[in-house]
Parts: sequence; C-alpha cells; structure tokens
Amino acid sequence: MTNEKLYLSICIPTYDRCELLIRCIESIVIQPEFFREKAVEIVISDNCGNIRNKEIADNYNRIYGNIRYFRNKENVFGKNFPLALDRGNGVYCKLVNDTVVFKQGSLSKIIGFIKKYEDTKPAFVFCERAEDTEEKYTDLEGLLYRVGNLFTWIGSGGIWKCDNEGLEKSCRMDDSLWPARYLLNYCYNKENTVVINNSDLFLVMGGKTTHYNAERFLKIFHDDYLEVIQEYVEIGAVSHICYDSLEKDLLFSFYTSWLVFFEFNNENGITIDNLSLVRRLIKKTYGKQWYFEDWKRIYYKEWIAAKNQHTRAALSQMLHWGDFKRFIKKVFE
Repeated sequence: MTNEKLYLSICIPTYDRCELLIRCIESIVIQPEFFREKAVEIVISDNCGNIRNKEIADNYNRIYGNIRYFRNKENVFGKNFPLALDRGNGVYCKLVNDTVVFKQGSLSKIIGFIKKYEDTKPAFVFCERAEDTEEKYTDLEGLLYRVGNLFTWIGSGGIWKCDNEGLEKSCRMDDSLWPARYLLNYCYNKENTVVINNSDLFLVMGGKTTHYNAERFLKIFHDDYLEVIQEYVEIGAVSHICYDSLEKDLLFSFYTSWLVFFEFNNENGITIDNLSLVRRLIKKTYGKQWYFEDWKRIYYKEWIAAKNQHTRAALSQMLHWGDFKRFIKKVFE
C-alpha cells in the first residue's frame, strides 16, 4: 500500500565522492518506507562535482523513483548545506553527509519520530547513542552540556519544511560549520521544544577521498566551533562556565578519539595529512590549561589500548611510567 504523504526528505550535499554516495543511497532504497510506502525521498545536492553523481542518481531514480538530483552551476562550498535542505519537499528535511549509511529500520524510527511531533514541530537533535530514548531540553545551555560538539556533525540536525524560509541567505560560502550554526540558532529560537533522539540510526563510513588537513581540522573543530558558542555567551544564553566545559570536552572526548583513530585506522580511508602537527597544535592550544597533564595520561591509555587491539599485543604491556614519559616526549615535545 502506497503512503500518499511524503514525511521525510533525506538531503545529501555531495561533491566528488561517488562511491560514498552509492553506499548511502543503497542503504536507503532497500528500506520499505522508501521503496514501498513512498514516505521518503532522496534529495542530492551536487556541488558541481563529478558528473558521475548525476548518472548514479538517474540510474537509481529509474529503478525506485523518489530521487531528485540538483547540480549547482558552480561550487558554492558551505552554501550547499542550506541548498540541500531547501530542495526537500518532505514534512521534515533531514541533512546527512554522503558518508552516512542508514541502518536497517532507521527510516521507520525517524518517520515515527516525525509523526509524533508533527503538530508541535520542535527542533530535533540526533545523537546516535543506541538508547532508543528521547530527551527534552528547555534551555540552550543544558542542551549543549548534553550534546557538546556533536552539533558540528552534519547529520545531527534537520528542519521542518515550514521553517526553511531564508535558509540560503543565512549562510556564507566559507562557513563550513553552517549546520552547527543554524541548528544552534534553530534550537535557541525553539528553546522550549528541543527534543534529542538517542536512537542508533546511522553508520558513518570513510572512503578513499576522506582526507583532512591538520590545520583546517583544528580550525573547524576548535576555533570555528567555539566561535559559534561564543555568540551565545555574548547574549547571555550560555555561561562562561559552560563555554570552558565545552572546550575541555573537545580535548577529552573529541580529540582523544580522533587522534587514536588517525593513528590506527588508516585502512578505513579516513586520514589526516600531518598527525604530528595536530598534536603540536593541540599542545599549543591547551598546553597551559590545568587539565592538560591529566589529558595526556588519558590519551596515552587510549593509545596503548588501541595499539594492543591493533597489534593483538598482551594487555600486560599497558601503562608503565617510563613508557608514558617516553611516549609524551615523542609525540608532544
């Protein structure tokens, strides 16, 4: 039986990552909410990338329908995020990376979420905690304590179609953190109705072309992110204490996991050009903070655990003081 109502637009900004786009589309079209009920559409917003993206979209559309492809006349960089959302026709437009793979059953959960809140239309934040729970927050600071830097992930947000007026005008071409900026503003304006979805919906996969520049990595996920938060500190919506806590959490949660990932998971296709430079920049940024020495020990433990898992070495080799000092001297000094 065909569902006549289009509930969900999955809006995918993409550029030159054909193999990732195929994987993302495949994970959607096999789910009944897409191929049978027609409650979901795929919207591809191509930032003037590889012409194969159009061929891929056209081929899938011939088979399944409900796939719409748009190609920008030029690379508009960050403006492609709001363009992708604006091109959706569903009740709710969900922004995702082309690196995202939708897990089986995820579309059913998302559509159920949309139906539940269709009348009140709160802001949604998708947190990927594998808990199948919901949380409601009435202030931006409480939300930030809970969500933290997850706001920087493109897939954490979306927008109700009725709220998308003026999206493109809200974005500068060089604003790579527009998704975080708009989602925070969206939540702030709907401060009494922000709902976190903790369901396990996606996998984020790498590809051959997923490569980070060290300096840009630090700029986006530290400087630019905290600049976004600072805007709300200045208007009194977020305290300085919360700001400092978020900056600390970046180091302990975000950078720890990514440093270890870059060190031991290159085979997944997600790489960075200069890991040593990242470490030096982290030291330059955080070196005078009171918690930096504690963080180095935590990072070392995580690094050793990852190394042992990676090489199948014995756990008895973990964390000796002399090893720690040599390790820190090697990577940070």
